[in-house]
Amino acid sequence: MRGILMGILMALAIGAISAGPLQAAIRCDGAYQINSLGEFHSPYCEDGYLAQVARSFGWRVSGDQIRANYGLKAEICRALGFDSRILETCAPYRNQNRSRHCKLLPC
Repeated sequence: MRGILMGILMALAIGAISAGPLQAAIRCDGAYQINSLGEFHSPYCEDGYLAQVARSFGWRVSGDQIRANYGLKAEICRALGFDSRILETCAPYRNQNRSRHCKLLPC
C-alpha cells in the first residue's frame, strides 16, 4: 500500500514539474511579447520577428542565431532595415541614423 502511494505521489510530482516549462513559454505577436497585462516590446520577440522578416527575403536565420550574434543582427538590419515591419527594431543599426562622430554600432 505504501509503495502504491509513493508511486502516485512521484507521478504527480513529475507531472507538475514537466507542466511548468510549458506554461512559462514566451508568447510573441510580431515584435511584441504577450503577457497577462497585454503586449509590450521585448528584445526577445524583436529578434524572433527580425528573423521572420529576414526569412521572407530569403535569409536562412533564426531568432536564436540573431540573439547569439550581435554582428548578424547589425548585418541584417543594414541590409533589410528599410522594411517598415522592422524599422523600429533596426533603427540603431541603420546608416542614416549614425552621426559622423559615431564609430561603433549601435549609435
